[in-house]
Amino acid sequence: MHSLRLLAVLTAIVALSVSSLAQSTEDAIKARIAGRFNQIATLKGQLKIGETFTGTLGTPSAATRNETIMVENQPMTIGAFIDAENADRNAIYVIIADRVGEGITAAEVAESSGQNRFDAASVGHWLRGKSGLWTKKTAS
Repeated sequence: MHSLRLLAVLTAIVALSVSSLAQSTEDAIKARIAGRFNQIATLKGQLKIGETFTGTLGTPSAATRNETIMVENQPMTIGAFIDAENADRNAIYVIIADRVGEGITAAEVAESSGQNRFDAASVGHWLRGKSGLWTKKTAS
């Protein structure tokens, strides 16, 4: 009986630790995304990057991926910058899909996010739709 009680307590501790770790991971991802917000807005305004229908960032020009920008006082290519953002966005899409359940996939969450980002995009900013073509937003 003592062993069963100990096992139940240990199981509860592990479950709480995993839940706590998952929340701290989610919080860290959200903090990184928030930390990139202003730089993303600047790069969008400079027409170097844009949103895709899959809820990720991209570059309308392949050459732009190799341009160097400063991120937290460190040089980084725009490609590496958007890869980091996209990895975090995709991780959040998985978390949301898992939380919602009901057969919702991360890809569906991503596409919904992509649509929201298209709707919120400023006129003149780059968007890449399902066709794979980059176009500038013409109306709100």
